[in-house]
Amino acid sequence: MPVLAFGLCVVSLVGVALDPAQVAALYFSVPFVAICYLYYHLRHGRRMRPALVQTKEN
Repeated sequence: MPVLAFGLCVVSLVGVALDPAQVAALYFSVPFVAICYLYYHLRHGRRMRPALVQTKEN
């Protein structure tokens, strides 16, 4: 399913890029999404996950 969703997003981006009236949307939306992902990674992506506590069974 994720591969299908990614493929459809690429098809959508190509369609928008080929439409002269919509190409400006790519100039603003693609960098905006990249900035959002970068912000999320810097804000939340670096946190260390707590180690799982392993118990020994006797």
